[in-house]
Amino acid sequence: MAKRHYFLLLPLLLTAIIAISASLPGALLPHWLHHNFDKTVHTVVYGLLAMSWLMALRPFLRSISLAVIITMLLCLTTGFGLEWLQDIIPRRRSDPLDVRADMIGVLVVCGVWWVIVQFQRFQQARQ
Repeated sequence: MAKRHYFLLLPLLLTAIIAISASLPGALLPHWLHHNFDKTVHTVVYGLLAMSWLMALRPFLRSISLAVIITMLLCLTTGFGLEWLQDIIPRRRSDPLDVRADMIGVLVVCGVWWVIVQFQRFQQARQ
């Protein structure tokens, strides 16, 4: 039972890394992130966060749909919370488009994950 809890370390570590990055003052950020390339970074990073949550929740939940819903809620809460935090960081601002980019990454990963699991279940049922 205790080994299953180790799976939670990766999404918690990724969340901590994202939170630290979000709390850096704007002057410390690379110049290329100040342009719309940051939306691509948001999409990829939150896609990775979603994948890590899905992998972490898999040993605990039998329902893939429940794992997807919990993952989406965790990622959405993280995205909104960190955007809100950026309003108090010097030379940073919150941007609703960042949360949209976050959720695009999350939805793509969750959708692909759900389709793969359903396909595997279909294949197992046929055998």
